[in-house]
Amino acid sequence: MLAALVAGVVGALAAGLFHFFASEPVVDLAIALESAGHPGEAHEVVSREVQKGGLFVALLLYGLIWAALIASAVHLLRFGRARQVAVMAVAVGWATAIFPFLKYPANPPGVGDPESLLFRQATYLVCLGLALVGAAGAYALARRIGAVGSVGAYGALLVVAFLALPANPDHVGMDPGLLLTFRLLSLGGLLIFWSVFTVAFAWLFNRLKVGG
Repeated sequence: MLAALVAGVVGALAAGLFHFFASEPVVDLAIALESAGHPGEAHEVVSREVQKGGLFVALLLYGLIWAALIASAVHLLRFGRARQVAVMAVAVGWATAIFPFLKYPANPPGVGDPESLLFRQATYLVCLGLALVGAAGAYALARRIGAVGSVGAYGALLVVAFLALPANPDHVGMDPGLLLTFRLLSLGGLLIFWSVFTVAFAWLFNRLKVGG
């Protein structure tokens, strides 16, 4: 648990610094363009300075929550090798962050109809749940049909889920280049967090095991 929590903090700080220097300027530009297109509308309720500070807090909570859940799973499954820990972290990161993002990529602030919020949240959670439960099922199935067969079954499930789940109903009326940049940076932040977390967790797990 200690190794996972420390890794979660390190991953959150790495992702937070990336977003602070790379993503936040793009968000500022998107807000400026939105404000220029709708002059006279109400000002932001929370200042950008507070929002940027809240970014680190949100990522820290994100990192600690997933770290605790993954550490609990590692304990229950009695994993004893750093490679097993790393595979677990990669699988969870793929299922809970990367795959849902590929189906429902992030949009800049101001994009999205409030009336469709519950629908968008529900479809995103269904996507995440299918990927996560499918990954757990693939792990259990690997002992019976082998790794290749279980990975193939999991891949087939993801393809069906990706095609069957409804698309995001909101129209994104902004510059395509800015939208693509924002989405690539959002994906980059996820990759940075889960990559740093995986490496740090596996390394600390091994160090604590050897030292303990």
